[in-house]
Amino acid sequence: MKRICARLGQRAGMTLIEVLVAITITAIVMGGLITAIWQISLRSQRLTAANQAMESVLTVNHILTRMIGSSSYVEITYDTSSGVTRLWLFRGGVPSASAVLPSQPWMYNSSTTVAPGMSGVANVSATPPAIYGANCYYLIEFVPNTTGSNNVYAMPATNPSSPPPLPSQPLAQNVNVTWYLPALAGGTTGSGSIAQSWLQSASNLFYNGSGAGSSGASSLFVNSLILKLSSTYTAPSGQTATYALTAGYHDAEVG
Repeated sequence: MKRICARLGQRAGMTLIEVLVAITITAIVMGGLITAIWQISLRSQRLTAANQAMESVLTVNHILTRMIGSSSYVEITYDTSSGVTRLWLFRGGVPSASAVLPSQPWMYNSSTTVAPGMSGVANVSATPPAIYGANCYYLIEFVPNTTGSNNVYAMPATNPSSPPPLPSQPLAQNVNVTWYLPALAGGTTGSGSIAQSWLQSASNLFYNGSGAGSSGASSLFVNSLILKLSSTYTAPSGQTATYALTAGYHDAEVG
């Protein structure tokens, strides 16, 4: 009887080798499961990043299309000290006769506005050329960030000489912007001379007597512009990809 009980006890237990084999199999299964979960999580994160990149580009394009299309004039300002580019949107008003030049149909020969009082007088002359009676109502701001791209803000505004405080959250983040506008030749904005090259940097949009890159802020009025908006992300495959959209925008003055 004692021998039978001893044999049953040995059969009921596990040897050290069996325990080690069980642990090894469990570790392999758990390792494979963890790897699969990690791969699924990583792919999900990359899909989210791709969606965010597309959403950022499309959001900026939507606000530009909707707001510029309902404006009468767009003033571009660039601050060389901060690298911030602003699009000030105006409604109403008329350009002075000398602000409209056939040689530069994409922009006005003006960087100034004059308060209402001569509104409706389309052929009035001014020195320097000016836009009369236009009211600023909106601002779209491109602020460089630490990633080398831009955070984009959009907000109501009434005074182009005094930007309002930025909203707590940007409209879109990490958006690359390429500006396609003809370069002004050396000289002032009002010279009316345009080089036959197209620029890809906001910092090069403005030329004055000392050349591009001078300190302070420069501005000009345009009635149309072309922008390439893009955002870079890591695709689900692990490769770096870019979602880009190039579009033209024009205000109400050009129909």
